[in-house]
Amino acid sequence: MSTNDGGLSGDPAVAAKLFDEFFEKYRHWTEQFSHITDKSIELNKQVFSFHERLLLLSLGTIGISVSALLALVPKLSASPVAKQVFTHYVAPSWVLLLLSAMMCRNVMAATIEANRRMLEDLTRKIWSYNLNQVQRTLSHMSKAFTGAVTVDSVTKDAPTMFGEKASEVRGFVQQIQQEQPNAKTLSVETTASKWQSRLSVVLMQVALVLLCIAAIKFFLRA
Repeated sequence: MSTNDGGLSGDPAVAAKLFDEFFEKYRHWTEQFSHITDKSIELNKQVFSFHERLLLLSLGTIGISVSALLALVPKLSASPVAKQVFTHYVAPSWVLLLLSAMMCRNVMAATIEANRRMLEDLTRKIWSYNLNQVQRTLSHMSKAFTGAVTVDSVTKDAPTMFGEKASEVRGFVQQIQQEQPNAKTLSVETTASKWQSRLSVVLMQVALVLLCIAAIKFFLRA
C-alpha cells in the first residue's frame, strides 16, 4: 500500500485481509484475557479461603483461651503471679489475635473488591470487542449499499443511515474505554492487602507463642 497526496491507496483485497487478521488477533487476545481473569479469580478464592480460616482460628483461639482461664480462675485468683502472667502474656495475645482477625477481614474484603474490578474490566473489554465488530459491519454496510431503506415508515438514505449507526456504536466504544479502572488505585489496594496479609500471620504466630508461655506458667503454678 502507498500514500498519494495525503490519501491512502492500495489493494482492497490486501487491506481486507489485514483487517481480518487484526480483528482475529484481537479476538484471540480477548479470549486469553478472559482465561487469565478466570485464573486470577480462582487464585483470589484461595487467598480468601486462607484468610477466612486464619480469622476463624484467631477468634477460636481467643474463645478457647477464655474458657480455659475461667476454669482456672478458682485456683489462680489469689496468686499475684497469675495476674502478672495474664497482664504480660494472655491479654497482649488476645489483642494480637484480634488485630490479626481484623487484618484478615480487610484482606478478604479487598479480595472481593479485586474480583469485582476484574469482572468489570473483562466485561468492558468484551463489550468493546463486540461493539467494534458491530461498528465494523455497519461501516462496511454503509459502503456496500446504495439507495434508500424504510425504517418505521421513514425513508432514509442507506449509506447515511448505516454511517450514523456506526458513529453511534463508535461513541459507545469510546465511552466504555473511558471507564477503565485506575491502575494506581488498584496498585495501592494490592500493596495494602499484601502487608496486612503477612502481618496477620506474624501477629497470630506471636500471639500463639505468648499463650503457650502463659499456659506453661499457669501449669507450673497450678
